[in-house]
Amino acid sequence: MSNTSRPGGAMAAAAFQSSSTSSIFRVLADNETVSTLIGDIRSNCSSSLDSSLSSTSPSPYGGYPLPEQVVQYYRASSIALTLDGYNDSAVFAPDGTPDTPLPSGVDTKLMDCMNQTIGLAAPLVDGGVGLTVPNLGLLGLLYVVWNLLSLV
Repeated sequence: MSNTSRPGGAMAAAAFQSSSTSSIFRVLADNETVSTLIGDIRSNCSSSLDSSLSSTSPSPYGGYPLPEQVVQYYRASSIALTLDGYNDSAVFAPDGTPDTPLPSGVDTKLMDCMNQTIGLAAPLVDGGVGLTVPNLGLLGLLYVVWNLLSLV
């Protein structure tokens, strides 16, 4: 997971501590994305964050958080929001298994703020199939040549 050649740099994480509960959320993505999201989250969610215990810069990803701690994925699963202490055992179960409910006492206000902030700050760019206008230059050239040949 330390692939530095990936777009945005190596995998990184940032922790965000709730100011009202013991909830600790982590954002996991490439270094550039995490760096950008730290500023956005600290700005938009400041009323719910314990700023002294929340990240100000990305940390290298070292295998934690774990996949079963993810509460939300963004941008085609290239960004994950995790919750310390959450264990969604459905991650390892067959498709269709319902997710494990969040534990009681989670700061849902902070989680909602982070969810909204990440969703808006990291949209899926070029996520859909788009229609492109064909280059008509060659077609125009053929039309001119055809018209010139018809004069001969």
